[in-house]
Order: sequence, then structure tokens, then C-alpha cells
Amino acid sequence: MRFFICGCLMFVASALYAEGSGQNNIIYNIVNLDAQATEVIENDTMHIYLYTSHEQVNAQKVSQKINEDIAWALSLLKPYDAIDVQTKNYSIYPQRNKDGKTKFWHGRQELTLTSKNFELLTQQLTQLQDRLKISHMNFSISDPIKAEVEEKLQVMALNNFQKKSTNIAKTMGKKGYDVVELNLNDSGYSAYQPHVKSYRSSAMMSDVVMPEMKVASGKNTVQIKVSGQIQLY
Repeated sequence: MRFFICGCLMFVASALYAEGSGQNNIIYNIVNLDAQATEVIENDTMHIYLYTSHEQVNAQKVSQKINEDIAWALSLLKPYDAIDVQTKNYSIYPQRNKDGKTKFWHGRQELTLTSKNFELLTQQLTQLQDRLKISHMNFSISDPIKAEVEEKLQVMALNNFQKKSTNIAKTMGKKGYDVVELNLNDSGYSAYQPHVKSYRSSAMMSDVVMPEMKVASGKNTVQIKVSGQIQLY
């Protein structure tokens, strides 16, 4: 794990004006600043997005084919509690010719798999490609790990904000400071998404024995940012 702590300062104008008692009161020694704490950690959760699609002249046949594929996949995955399974985005719609008549019906349904057990998931993926195709895959940080890291980074970011505020007061020849405003935000992160191509791109490959997929989870950056306003005295 690597840690990074950095921040930047922005001094506002030498004075701010506020309405009060029917006259303009001048507020001096206001400083805006921010600080942040960042940690790079390994992704611990794998997400696989699969789908099945069919085309038939009859919508009912399309629905039947899709239901058979999904039922087969769910039956295959049922013994594995370590894999979270979710069906999504079921659709059937007609493809029409120039005259507006239906040429055939197209159907599609998606299946999302999530697990921390990468080896188990890739093993099952090898079998699932007999009837399903891979749309894409990505890796992320699980919520408990992310929450633990964010809690640690909040303390680091606040300490950094405090140190910067103290340094500013000392450098400007002031005794201390009061915190006028304080905001704490996480920057979020983007799930690592490697390029994946489905092996089952053609019916001609139905007899091919699929190799087990090799994966690397990659890393993600979690960041907590503190921004605020202090008044020197």
C-alpha cells in the first residue's frame, strides 16, 4: 500500500464584507485551504457481465431460448454461495423491414456475477461460455474494505488540514485560528476494467474446450479530501 498526502492553499482577498447592524463590517484574516489523503489498494471483488441473445421468427421461441439459457446458468451456479448472481435487462423486440413488417424477433438477457473468489469465478466462467457470452468485466474494492480505508484516510486528511492551518497562522505571525467552515468528501474511484473478448462468438466453436481465463485485479485509489475556511487571530 502507498500513501500520499498533499494539499493546496488559496488565500481569499484581504478582507470579506458582511451585512450587520445596518452597516458593512469587515472580516479580516480569512483563508481557504484544502488537504487530502490517498491510498492505493488492491481490488478484491470481481464482476462478470454475461448475456444470452437469440433471433427467431416467433417471439415466444425467442423467450423460450433465453429462459432455457438463463435457467441452465442459474442451475450451474446454484451450488456456489461465494458467487452472487443477478439477472438483469430482459428484452424482446421485433426487427422490421422497410415496409414495417416484422422480419424476426430479437431477445437478450444479462447475467451479472460478483465474487471475491477469482479462481472459482473464472472456473465457472469457462463452463458458462458454452451458452453465454461475455459482455465485459471489471474489478472493484468491496464496501467493507473501502469503508475501513476511508475511515483511516479521514483522520489523516483532517490531521493534514490541521497542520496546514497551524503553519499558516505561524507564518503569518498569528497566535492561532478558528475553523469557520469544514467539508469532508471522498473522491470516489473507477472500477478497473480490463479488455475481455467472449470466446463464444460463433456456433462453430461449440466443440472447442475453453481454457480457464487468467485475470489480474489491478489497483484502485481511494481519496478523502478536506476543504474549509479558517480565520486567523
